Amino acid sequence: MQERKMLELKNIFVSEIFKEHLRVLYYKRNYCWSKETLNTFLNDIYDAFVSQKDSYWLGNITLLKLINKKNLEASNVGFEIIDGFQRIITVCFILRILENRLSSEKLKNFPILKTIFQQKRKILEFEEEVLKYFAVETFVNLTKEEFDKESFLNEFEIKNLNPLDSKLLEPFKQIFDFIDQKFPKSSKELSNFSDYFLNKVFFSSNIFEEKINKIQIYDNLNYKNENLSEVELIKGYLFLASKDSDLYGEALSWNNISSKVNNQVLKFIEYFLKTSIDFKNINENITKQNLEKIYLNKWALSKDEKNNWNLETKIKLFLKELEKRSNDFAFFINENEVYKKANKSEFNYYFSLSKTFSFPALDIFIYFLISEWLNKKLKIEDATTIISEIMRFVLVYNFILNNNEKESSEFLNFLISNAIKKQKIDKQWIIEAIKKEWSIKNIKAEQIKRKNWKLYSIWK
Repeated sequence: MQERKMLELKNIFVSEIFKEHLRVLYYKRNYCWSKETLNTFLNDIYDAFVSQKDSYWLGNITLLKLINKKNLEASNVGFEIIDGFQRIITVCFILRILENRLSSEKLKNFPILKTIFQQKRKILEFEEEVLKYFAVETFVNLTKEEFDKESFLNEFEIKNLNPLDSKLLEPFKQIFDFIDQKFPKSSKELSNFSDYFLNKVFFSSNIFEEKINKIQIYDNLNYKNENLSEVELIKGYLFLASKDSDLYGEALSWNNISSKVNNQVLKFIEYFLKTSIDFKNINENITKQNLEKIYLNKWALSKDEKNNWNLETKIKLFLKELEKRSNDFAFFINENEVYKKANKSEFNYYFSLSKTFSFPALDIFIYFLISEWLNKKLKIEDATTIISEIMRFVLVYNFILNNNEKESSEFLNFLISNAIKKQKIDKQWIIEAIKKEWSIKNIKAEQIKRKNWKLYSIWK
């Protein structure tokens, strides 16, 4: 493992942190704090202010020092946020709302969101369907007179936004309401709170050199020990290596589909992959019956569902195939092994493309394909073709059938099951099966065109 070199460890007050050039890249997960988490965060700061504590600590953040970037002016070389993104963005919201409520010079001209999200916006701007993804331009450029809760929320009606957009607007409204409740607009206490927030509230920052592995930093220094899964780590790592912006547009389109999938078998697969099971020893330590019991208890199936022969049969078949292939999946458990093996330039694009889509049944099949490729049982061109064809099928199939996830999920499971059962992956069989299913449903390219689904009109 590469040696980590920490440049410095220091405390940074809220008034100081945005003096640096901060960035968050597109591989980071979006803002995802719940109302409860945000409420606790706000109340803790407020309680510290009311009790006049000497200072209040917001926890550790981890920054990566950017060095000699060709596309940045020397004066703008700053830091990438590795850990602490959720808290830093929450601080951005608080500062922006305080600026709106007060006329203090101390609060003016914070670059905040526009600077931080520069790279993420750049990736997403090409996709016309993205509804002002982070509302950055308006959020930053609104004048004081315009910048109030009502006009802002009217400009970006939450009910008309997709879930990713709402994730940013909902906490904004919550903080606005919190400030209004605790401090009337004319209250001098708000000014005192602002001074306290700027000068007494601080982060402890771990600053590292850019040349070290940022994924390893995040995995080891997340101060809450809420580490990303192995799959998420690999996804982030490969996103960094990918230079194809279309990847992100497809990801957004897929998120709108996959978020609606609610299939018991797929839920089980997802749960199984997220458990801390050592796949290398699966046959020795965990029996098929035990896994079924875990599944039934975890998802608390109703009596009717437990008696559903079709569902239990699918589970048993899946477990049987999974046990057979346990060694093929084992390398994903060891992240160092993954970093070493998966860092192949010709494969990065296809793997990162597949990992963009949060579809559990597809995930497990991708694991299998890549393991076959790494073990030299599958040619690289065959693996990439299969991945591409399957994803395109699922995208188009879901869309044309008005997001009928049940039918699409069933066919995808059938496709995966039959492919894994074969002793040798047959690229042509996969492609022909997809096209055959396509022709059975009698879906024509003209229908895609009428739906204005330009990216995926691939079946002529």
